[in-house]
Amino acid sequence: MAITVTSFLASLAGLTITGVTELAEPPQQLNVSASGVIGFPRLPGSDAEMVTFSGADGLRGVECEYVILVNPIPLSRNSTNHADTATAMDNLHAALVVEMAANQQIDRWTMRMDIEEMGETNYWAVIATVEASE
Repeated sequence: MAITVTSFLASLAGLTITGVTELAEPPQQLNVSASGVIGFPRLPGSDAEMVTFSGADGLRGVECEYVILVNPIPLSRNSTNHADTATAMDNLHAALVVEMAANQQIDRWTMRMDIEEMGETNYWAVIATVEASE
């Protein structure tokens, strides 16, 4: 089956990441005290190449950010936030390795630790860009 933006979003939303509650899309709002660590795909993109002279579809690529909101900044110390976010990065990496082995569509990913604003709260976060093709 050819990769589509919809199928790729579903694959990312279906990741099993240790310690993370996965959502299918970015949340409308968060209850800071009840949310815990959440992850979700956002901002997908797609590209395609045509096969020269034949006019047929070539390789199709998709990419999407996967965001993990770890801790609200005001609720704990920087050392705790930093350690929890690094652990979330390792757990996301492990989940992507499993997904890559199962579906063989993911080509690569990059991730970084960042601060992400959601509503009126800033969170320590993991921002990963995941790329796939078929």
